[in-house]
Amino acid sequence: MRAFGLKRELLILFCVGILVMCLFPGHLLADDKDSNNPPAKAEAAKPAPAKFVAPAPGLTEREQWLLDRVEQLERRVAELESKGAP
Repeated sequence: MRAFGLKRELLILFCVGILVMCLFPGHLLADDKDSNNPPAKAEAAKPAPAKFVAPAPGLTEREQWLLDRVEQLERRVAELESKGAP
């Protein structure tokens, strides 16, 4: 009987969690609107190159930002690899 009571409590807790997720779905999604986050220390040391690139058609602002970030990381990896090569 004790195990059944524990299972029942877990089931109730699970159902309450599902109910909360259905009532407040917006709180579970990522917030792309907050751009006030301070940059990381490594990025703050080097000023970012000033360039304006119009986003490709069909890409959202976030997708374009992610592509720019990937390109930046690829450049940094190439720099590190060139420093480590004998």
